[in-house]
Amino acid sequence: MACPINKFKWTGFRGVLMESETRSFAVCVEDFENLKSIKKLHLNIWQLPKDLIVDIGIQVVINKIFFKGRSYFKFILYTPFLVNLNSIEQLYDCFREKNVTQLIFNDEVQQFKPMNRTSQNDTATLVSFYGREPLLLLKAEIDRLNEQKIEILLNIDDLKHEEIEDPCNLYLRFRYKSSLKSKNICISQDGGFSDNIFYDIRFNEMRLLPINELTNIQRNCLGVDDLYIFIIQEFDRKITTYEKDLEYIRFLEKEHFGSYLKELKSINNDFIIYYWKIKGGFSEDPERRTTTIQIPKAINMVAGFEKQKVSFKQFQAGVLINVFSAGIIYSNKIFRTYFDKLFEGNKYILRLITSISNLLDIIFFLLFVISFLYGVAKLVRFTISLYKKPNFKFSFRRW
Repeated sequence: MACPINKFKWTGFRGVLMESETRSFAVCVEDFENLKSIKKLHLNIWQLPKDLIVDIGIQVVINKIFFKGRSYFKFILYTPFLVNLNSIEQLYDCFREKNVTQLIFNDEVQQFKPMNRTSQNDTATLVSFYGREPLLLLKAEIDRLNEQKIEILLNIDDLKHEEIEDPCNLYLRFRYKSSLKSKNICISQDGGFSDNIFYDIRFNEMRLLPINELTNIQRNCLGVDDLYIFIIQEFDRKITTYEKDLEYIRFLEKEHFGSYLKELKSINNDFIIYYWKIKGGFSEDPERRTTTIQIPKAINMVAGFEKQKVSFKQFQAGVLINVFSAGIIYSNKIFRTYFDKLFEGNKYILRLITSISNLLDIIFFLLFVISFLYGVAKLVRFTISLYKKPNFKFSFRRW
């Protein structure tokens, strides 16, 4: 993406990717050639006042015959949104709550059924719905290999294979805390009028994945049939730019999502959900195919949001301080006249009163002038912001 240099900056931008650098999401599977794609991939980006939180949900369809002779499935997630140390949170237990599961999948839960052979284990649950296919929720072992690479291990050795439908829809979900310093986040420098943030979301862009692992990634990378992107922003931050069609915009039901994301309970602001559904699959360009490797189709999208910094309330605050300062200055003269008569003949007290009065005059006169200039400046900036055209119409050149 090209950003006007005087308006925007890419945090951590480099003209040439380093060998281990990641600018695109990708999910790879190890030692399992029969799995080619992810049926549904959910990406939730929670932009909270103090945190950037990323949720990843992966649904894959696997025939039961491939369960035989295997004890686990292993996935590797590459992410441009940096993974903070010790921030990965497993969401399996969260999805054992009926209300949360119904809220996330937008369907009524019919039944939860434990699927572990050993009663002491609780790593697999079959969730039946009234309006969609059942899901086998799995509790994964998740490890942060580095700030842009996560290992996901699904243990299937202890499952009741005979009770699993064929084919089986496996689902896992986890989250991690990220940072605005991530490679694919653009922060605005817009002269203080507004605060702008852009997310550059990419999946399976091979040229933007680690060069030193590219051969292995191309061999094991999974396509994405359907990508579901949810960006959750505060109510006062409005969407300004997006390249794909929005499915919907809705208010976040905080009273229900509080049990899913505990950070929401301590935030008073309201939130809005922006939702996209993007079709993926595999590349149809013959030049991007080989006889042995099928290249997943690259998916990319940019979304930008703006929060106004200049408001009429700032002008009102300046006027209020201005009036208060003028009142103090006027009152000071009245009180000084009163005390001059009261302590007439006492030169020491009169000199002290005069000094204090003069000091107050200077302080509140300066406050009067500053608040007046502040109020005028905010009024001018607010007026400009009403007629100011958005400067987001720059070219999304792919780098």
